[in-house]
Amino acid sequence: MTLIADLPELGLLSAKQIAALVGLAPHTRRSGKTRYRETTGHGRPGIRRVLFNAARAAVRHPSLFKDFYDRLVTDNRRPGKVALTAVMRKILITANAVARDREPWHGGVAVGTPGRPHAEQTAHRAGRVKAAAAPRAVARSASLEAA
Repeated sequence: MTLIADLPELGLLSAKQIAALVGLAPHTRRSGKTRYRETTGHGRPGIRRVLFNAARAAVRHPSLFKDFYDRLVTDNRRPGKVALTAVMRKILITANAVARDREPWHGGVAVGTPGRPHAEQTAHRAGRVKAAAAPRAVARSASLEAA
């Protein structure tokens, strides 16, 4: 079972959307004034299993994910399973960014878009959207002029 085969949306959705699709985003449950615990685990269980095993391997060996896990457990006093779920989400978001940008991940930059600051990332995305919409806008204006 591979991540690409079981998650064809990889690289097409935002970080929040892909995490919610897999079931690594907290799901708020409310009823009237009562607010229940925010749980994860809704989504695709096969992908969560793969990410769980990847996260267990990642926290055993020196990497950004191990540093992240250690920081959550020691500094923030998170339980091991909670920190492992956070590492799973970080691995998924990193894989999503790598698939979206079609650039190899070198591990030097934390999660997000590899090697590109946030402002440049949004400008890049906006340019891509405008470039994709331009041919449709020209065709639409040509059809309006002909009518």
